[in-house]
Amino acid sequence: MIASTQSERHPDLSIYLDTQPDVSDVWSVWVPAIVIEVISTRSSARDYEDKPDEYLEFGVSEYWIVDAAKGQMTVLIRWRGQWKKQIVKPAQKFTTRLLPKFTLDLKRVLAAAKAK
Repeated sequence: MIASTQSERHPDLSIYLDTQPDVSDVWSVWVPAIVIEVISTRSSARDYEDKPDEYLEFGVSEYWIVDAAKGQMTVLIRWRGQWKKQIVKPAQKFTTRLLPKFTLDLKRVLAAAKAK
C-alpha cells in the first residue's frame, strides 16, 4: 500500500530478494526489489505515467516495463532518490546487479509475446 495515494499496486511480476516477514500486514512492509509490467493497450498510460512515481515512493529498486509494441524494455533504476532510465533493445542482453547470475534475453521475450 502506498500511503500518500492509498494505492495498491499489483504488478505483472514482483521479485523479492528477502523472505516474507512474519507480520500481519505483510504488503505494507515487504517491498519487491524489482517489479515488471508487460504493456497492454489498456495499461500503457498507467504503466508509463502513474506507476513509476508510486513504485519509487514505495521503495522498489528497479521497475522494468516490457513493451512488445515498441519492441523494447524500459528499465528504471533507483539512483539517489529518483529513477535513472535505460532503454533495452532486443539485440541486447540485460543484466542487473540485483540478480548477479541472471541475464534477460529480450529478443526471446518479445518473440514469445508475438507468438501468443
